[in-house]
Amino acid sequence: MKIMISVAHPAHVHLFKNTIWSLKRKGHKKEKSILLNRKLH
Repeated sequence: MKIMISVAHPAHVHLFKNTIWSLKRKGHKKEKSILLNRKLH
């Protein structure tokens, strides 16, 4: 199963960090990180 976590606001990091750590402990690997720094209007 593939899981995508979207972090659009800095507060989202704190929301998802425990889930990400738990998945890593269970052996899941991070395939790709995409960083977009653009201003949304």
